[in-house]
Amino acid sequence: MINFFGYFKKTNHIGIWSVGFERAVMFLKNQDFKIKQLYGFRGKEEVSLLRENEEPSWVTKKHYIEISWLLSENDNTPFSYVEIELSNGGKINFSTGQLFVKFPKEKDLKQDTLKLLETMGYYASNAIFNFCESNPGMHLLEFVLGMKEEDITDEFEKIKAHSERIEKDLL
Repeated sequence: MINFFGYFKKTNHIGIWSVGFERAVMFLKNQDFKIKQLYGFRGKEEVSLLRENEEPSWVTKKHYIEISWLLSENDNTPFSYVEIELSNGGKINFSTGQLFVKFPKEKDLKQDTLKLLETMGYYASNAIFNFCESNPGMHLLEFVLGMKEEDITDEFEKIKAHSERIEKDLL
């Protein structure tokens, strides 16, 4: 498992790579939302999984029904692209292993993100979030996988050096 993660304070959004769509649902908790685009692969063909002849509409009640439907659809036909609009001006985009979540500046994104990181084995989630807040960009998290905050010594320096090396190689 190779995960890249970034938090971008200026726009209040996160990005995480090498994840499945199921990781996105925690950001739908207590949110009204509209599924604008939903694609998955059936065999070798990418197809729309939105309900035929039905315009996307806002889910404002019984969110769990739509969330449950999304998860079961993803089990049957793994999603390749998902675009969800949140009623508060936020959005969720998923594209084949890459998840981006944006909340309005006044809405807390940190708590759900900490839960996400912890479910993936990044137990020093608060330290990771704070590091990424101070160092915008996408960072390889494998250096701190399974570590608690008190176990971390120079791993953030290694993460930063790795990110700088990748950026240098790309330019």
